Amino acid sequence: MSKIFLGGSRSDWRSKIESKLNKDYYSPNLANLTAENECDELKNMSECDIHFYYLDNHFRGFISIAEMIQSSCKGIKTVVNINDNDFTPMMNHSFKFVIDILKSNGAIVFYNKPLDDIIDYLNNL
Repeated sequence: MSKIFLGGSRSDWRSKIESKLNKDYYSPNLANLTAENECDELKNMSECDIHFYYLDNHFRGFISIAEMIQSSCKGIKTVVNINDNDFTPMMNHSFKFVIDILKSNGAIVFYNKPLDDIIDYLNNL
């Protein structure tokens, strides 16, 4: 059975989908993310054969971008949903470049897809 890594923004989207997934998943403990438990996160991440990233206006760092590109380069099924409603024009321009890389590596990229549609997509992989 598949296992999904839930990566991306630190907003409340995870709590809205976790109970609706019909697959095992790993959701990082973002409240207590430290260098010490980063190894645990990498181990759990490596056990997942699907990596899902959700980026919205709560996105602040670059780790998720690096993880998305790494996942897609490794040939892991990578699915990304970008809710760009509140992004600045410069952020959208930068994301276009990242998205081109992801797509060239075989990642599936959605824009502003409702969470219920994402849940259906992930459950049917």
